[in-house]
Amino acid sequence: MTDYKLYPCPTGFYCYPGEDPHLCPAGQMRNITGAGHPDECPPCRDGFYCPNDTINMHGIPCEPGFNCSEGAATPDVCPAGYYCPAETGTPPPCPEGFYCPGGTIIPIVCEKPYYCPLGSYDPVICDLGYQAVDHAGIRYDMDLSCRICPNGTYGNYTDRSICEACPAGFYCPAGTGNGDENECWMGTYCPTGSHEPTSCPRGTYGTRTRAESSSDCTLCPADTYSNIEYATRCEPCGGTSEAAPGSSQCTCKGKYRTFQKSFKACVCLAGYVYFDELDNQRSELDGDEDCQLISDERCGTRQVRDSSTRKCVDPESYSCSNYGGCAAASYNQDFGRY
Repeated sequence: MTDYKLYPCPTGFYCYPGEDPHLCPAGQMRNITGAGHPDECPPCRDGFYCPNDTINMHGIPCEPGFNCSEGAATPDVCPAGYYCPAETGTPPPCPEGFYCPGGTIIPIVCEKPYYCPLGSYDPVICDLGYQAVDHAGIRYDMDLSCRICPNGTYGNYTDRSICEACPAGFYCPAGTGNGDENECWMGTYCPTGSHEPTSCPRGTYGTRTRAESSSDCTLCPADTYSNIEYATRCEPCGGTSEAAPGSSQCTCKGKYRTFQKSFKACVCLAGYVYFDELDNQRSELDGDEDCQLISDERCGTRQVRDSSTRKCVDPESYSCSNYGGCAAASYNQDFGRY
């Protein structure tokens, strides 16, 4: 050799001083001569791959269904959620309304009962508690392609084709996925198609879960009552009152008395009074004797009734001496007091 410049390092190779040419490393290429170092072999271009032990001058085109990013030594299978036509470098995401399993060349259209958001690798089924619906255009959004199951129904069909009536003993608010999700609790009952529990009627109480009708509620025994919703027991009346089976309130044994739930006592109604055998007023105490109507004398034209004594008085002549004299106190005719 008389002039080394006549023999540049060939394309696809690099040449160290005094050595034979070396192939550009895998994932690199050289389409011009004269490389003296592997760093002078640029990365294989996007959409192509440059395998090992090969003269890589331009790279090999990436086949459909594969992607070859810059510097690829071998092609990679197109990832799920993307699609790869020929010579794909960075694969684009699967478009809305389509799905792309691994190795996809052409996106697959999404059909009922599925929908496919951007980048789907499998079609997506509507959530439990929803029904798939028909509509125009591509299926890419749950709000467009799925309808929530209404109150009293549930949806768990594999193809989400229908919403079924909620079974008896359970309740199904809108969007319920399975009919046995919400058990009807004690003190309530749930007929078929319930979206919320129904309270046992007043005068009854619940003794079990999953009750299906009001007939599953138990009547309160005699001399007990229930007057609240979702009752699981009945309250006793007390010794001075009574109740028939299935009652929502107790009835006082004495006339003109009212039952006080807070302490289970029968006291006189307003306007009625009771005196014991010692002639002491006991209107506010529990008892089973009859109360009597309070009778007041009729007041004259110029008189008013004093609120403390229930007596008729003449406000103009009534003495104010007990209140510091008339200069310091006056009688209010509207309220019947000083």
